[in-house]
Amino acid sequence: MSKQLRNLIIGVIVLVVAAGAYFAVSSRKTEEEKQEQTAQNIYNDSKANIVEIEISSPSESGKFVKNGADWVIEGKENIELSQINIDRAATYVKTFAYDKEIGEGDEAEYGIDKGVTFTAVSDEGKEYTVTIGDEIMGDSGYYALVEGKIYAVSKDLGEAVKKNISDYRDRNPSYVDYSQISTMTVQRQGKDTIVIEPNPDGEIEDGLGEYILAEGFVCPMPVVTDALSENIGSPLYEITAQKFIDEPESDETYGFDKPYMQIDTKDTQGYECGIIVGNEAENGYRYAKFSGKDYVCTVSTEKTDKIYNADVFDIISKYYVNTPFTKTTSVTLTAEGTSHVFTVDSSNAKVFKDNAETSAEDFSKLYGKLASLTMDGKPQKDFGESVLMAEISYSDGTKEKIEFFGCDDNYCGAEINGEKVAVTGKKMVDEFINSVKNY
Repeated sequence: MSKQLRNLIIGVIVLVVAAGAYFAVSSRKTEEEKQEQTAQNIYNDSKANIVEIEISSPSESGKFVKNGADWVIEGKENIELSQINIDRAATYVKTFAYDKEIGEGDEAEYGIDKGVTFTAVSDEGKEYTVTIGDEIMGDSGYYALVEGKIYAVSKDLGEAVKKNISDYRDRNPSYVDYSQISTMTVQRQGKDTIVIEPNPDGEIEDGLGEYILAEGFVCPMPVVTDALSENIGSPLYEITAQKFIDEPESDETYGFDKPYMQIDTKDTQGYECGIIVGNEAENGYRYAKFSGKDYVCTVSTEKTDKIYNADVFDIISKYYVNTPFTKTTSVTLTAEGTSHVFTVDSSNAKVFKDNAETSAEDFSKLYGKLASLTMDGKPQKDFGESVLMAEISYSDGTKEKIEFFGCDDNYCGAEINGEKVAVTGKKMVDEFINSVKNY
């Protein structure tokens, strides 16, 4: 390659790189200009200290004033408010930014005449007034009126500011950390009480056994974390007040004397929350009372009924045995006339079968097969004769008896401590029976 040709190629490359750099800088500048054009401010007083807020709409009007560091409703100072939502709305107003100026026009056309007017007053007496009208078609934002002109504003601004006084009320029950509960009790009219507690032995495996069902089943059972969240935790967390009755009548009026359901929760930090659910109110709602609150409210039956109808069978582990054999002291297995008593000496890693030492490894495998038996469904038929029984004594002093019975060609019925609980595939039971007989 000649020197002249090489120089020509290098020159072309330099020009291409320079053109690319110019294009990148130019594009970035254009984008910055677009952002500046789409975020224009009328009020831009981010440091203004707002001390008074007045809100009015065709349905409601009122005023927030400061009581120390907190907002209160003037004349109704005992009502709890969502402080963060009030501060957020005030910030949007005192730094009011719009996407597009529409100008002067028929206010009714944009819903301004039926909108919500939010006036914030600073400690220096300066007023910031915004009226939010209709939502813009296409779910892209709202129309707003400021100083006689109509603007298009963001959806976030519109939703934050277009609220009545009552919309800023705190609608949540008393705070507890649902990820760190120490006990949760759900009492349900006409149904078994559910008690959830942390597993003192810790999580069995990821997603299983972090909590136990302490009451509500024939014996304590590990809980499947996701199932607990779906059936109880999530709907409980989503229970909020919808309508308020600030001067309630007697408990009997709302059914709190014989509640439909009562939920009491405590967390490890000592916070407590009680929710009493009473009679049906208007369609889709029930009356409720939150601990520590003076009012009665309505709550969604979608949430309360989900908890009320929770089936413990859906949230517990489906394994009959959930404890490792190292935490047992003895296991008696009886299968079709064959019976063995296994004594476990965990401190010395020894196992005895019918008083004679046996292989701990072999017993571990046999116990593992017992622990693999699962509840495959609820019992629907009468049980026949007993075919297999496991009597387990645990190192904490508790005992458990699991017994399987003939049921039909496909399933065996199962009892725990003498109570029918489930059916299990006959093939799995037969395989374990053979393992016991051949041990």
